[in-house]
Amino acid sequence: MSSTLPRSRQVLYDNTSPRINYEGDWFYRDGFALVGDRNLPYLGGQHGTNESGSLSFAFRGTRIMVQGTNTPAPSGGDGLSWTCSLDGRPFETTRGTRQLHRWPLCTSPVVANGDHVLTINVTNTSSRTTFWVDEFTIDPSVDAVRDLGEMDVIFDENDPAVEYLTGEWVRDQSNSVLSTDEGASVRIRFSGTAATWVGRGLDGFPRGNSTGFYAVDNRDAIPFTILENPAEAGRIFNVELFGTGPLPNGQHTLVVTYQGPAAPITFDKLLVENGDPLIAPASVLPSSTQQPSSSTSEVATPITTLPADNLETDSGSSGTPVGAIVGGTLGGLAIIAITFVLIFYVSKRRRNRDSAFYGGAMFSGRSQPAGLPPETAQITPFTYPTNQPPPSNGYSSTNPSYGGPMSSQTIYMKSPSGPIPVHPSHHHQTSTDWSSSGMGSSGTGPGDITSPTSLTNTQNQSVGSSHEPPPAAAPPGDSKAPLAEASTSGPAVVHHQDSGVRLRASDVVHVPPSYSP
Repeated sequence: MSSTLPRSRQVLYDNTSPRINYEGDWFYRDGFALVGDRNLPYLGGQHGTNESGSLSFAFRGTRIMVQGTNTPAPSGGDGLSWTCSLDGRPFETTRGTRQLHRWPLCTSPVVANGDHVLTINVTNTSSRTTFWVDEFTIDPSVDAVRDLGEMDVIFDENDPAVEYLTGEWVRDQSNSVLSTDEGASVRIRFSGTAATWVGRGLDGFPRGNSTGFYAVDNRDAIPFTILENPAEAGRIFNVELFGTGPLPNGQHTLVVTYQGPAAPITFDKLLVENGDPLIAPASVLPSSTQQPSSSTSEVATPITTLPADNLETDSGSSGTPVGAIVGGTLGGLAIIAITFVLIFYVSKRRRNRDSAFYGGAMFSGRSQPAGLPPETAQITPFTYPTNQPPPSNGYSSTNPSYGGPMSSQTIYMKSPSGPIPVHPSHHHQTSTDWSSSGMGSSGTGPGDITSPTSLTNTQNQSVGSSHEPPPAAAPPGDSKAPLAEASTSGPAVVHHQDSGVRLRASDVVHVPPSYSP
C-alpha cells in the first residue's frame, strides 16, 4: 500500500489581515448594502482609497487573486486605474461594467512554487471613485500551511471531503455544481470554528424561491431560503446561502438538503474559519488488490456541464431532437434490413422448392403443387409373365427380374392410371447378336422393330381391361409381329429396385403415346 502526496486547499485572507501592507491614504469601511448582485463583502468590510496609493502582500505558493467592489467608470472616465504585478512583473487587471461586490480585480498566472510578493498600485486623479479591496485568495505551498496565520480555508466542489449523497448534481462551468432534485443532499466533513456555504445565482430556471435545511453534527436541522435570481441578471457569484455561526474548534459534519421547488441549490465553496488547509494523502492499494466498495454513502458525481451563456433547462424549449432523429434513423435501417432478409429467405425457399419438384427429389413428402403435371414422369419399367396379370397401379418385385424370351413377355410401365404395355424395343437393350437372331438373313433390321403397326396392335390388346392378363405375344410366323423372328436369346429387360430417389439419368427412356382404339 502506498500514499499519494499531500495537497493544500486554497486559503482566504480578509482585507484586515496583518499580512497586508497598505501605503498611502487608505481607510476601512463596513455596512455595505446589496448592490445588484445579492452578495456582500466578505466579512462585511473593505479597505478603500480615493487617492493614489499601493499595497503589497507576501505569500508562499503558486497563485494569488484579489477581489473587491467593482465600480463602473462613468462616461468620459473617472481618472481611476490600477496595476497588479507579481515579483515586479505586471499581469492583467479587469474592470466590470456594473457595480458588484467581490469582483476579481486581478488574478495572477500560475508561477513556480516559492515565496512571492503581490503589489497593487492605484492611480486616482479625480477622487470621484473609490478603489475597494476585500479579500486575497492564494494557492499555498504544502510546506507553508502551518505558517499561514489567521485565514479561512476553501472547500471547493471537488474537495475529497465533499460527498454528494443523493440527487443529480450538475456542473455549471468548471467551478460549481447545482441540483434541482428535491431531496438532493451533500455531506461535508471539516475542522474549524465556523462554516459559510457560498453558491451563485443562475438564470434559465423556474421562477420563485426555494428552501433547504442544514444540520451540523446531527443536531436539529435549520432551514434556509434560496432566493430566485433577478430577471436577466445572468450569473451572480459569491452568493452566501447560510452560515453555521460559531462552532467549537474541532471536527464537524455538515449535511445540507435541498427541498425545492423553484430556484436550484448551487454550491461553489464552503468557507471554513480556522480550517485545515492540508488535504490528507489518500491511500492507494496495489493494482493487484481490489479496492473495497464503501457502503456508507452514495456518491452522485456531476455529469453534465451547463453552457456558459443562455442557460435553459425548460423541457419545452426548442432544439434539435437528437434522440428522435437517431431513433428514427436506426428504426428505418432496421426495417430495411428485415425486408431484405425476408426477400432473401422467400427467394431461397422458392428456389429450394422448385429444385425439389423439378430436380427429381419428390420424396420429401410435400404435396404436389397445383398446376404441375401428374406424376407421369415417374413411369417405371417392369415386366410380367403372360400368365400373371399386372397390378392396377404399383411397383413390381423388389428383387431384380429378368425377362424370359421376348415372345412370352410383355413389358409394362407404371403409371397413375394403370400399367401401360410397351414394346421391348423401346427400352434399354442388352447387347444383341444380330447375326444369331436371324434378322439379318430375313432382311429385317432394327428399324423394323419400331413399326407403328406392331406397337399399335400391342397397345390395343393391352388397354382393353386393366383386370385381364395381357395377351400372349404373336407366334413367330405371325406377319403382324416382326419380333416373332427374334431368337429366344433376345434382349432381357432388367427391373431395378425402387429406392424412392429420382435422379436424372444419362439415358432417356422413350414412352410411346397412347393411341385410341
